[in-house]
Amino acid sequence: MGLKKEGMCLYIKARDELALEAQKLLADTAAKELLGEEGKALLKAFRDEAEAAEAGMGAMFG
Repeated sequence: MGLKKEGMCLYIKARDELALEAQKLLADTAAKELLGEEGKALLKAFRDEAEAAEAGMGAMFG
């Protein structure tokens, strides 16, 4: 995803109340929210990947 970090990236796309629940569940783990430029770059990478996958499916079944 282009970050110079070890570990995994978790992208949670949910309504506000479900996102808050996920935040509570992850509070006692090593997970942390990426903010600022780092967060924007990661979100863009996730979105670009999703768009590429959609385009690939369209090419297969289009």
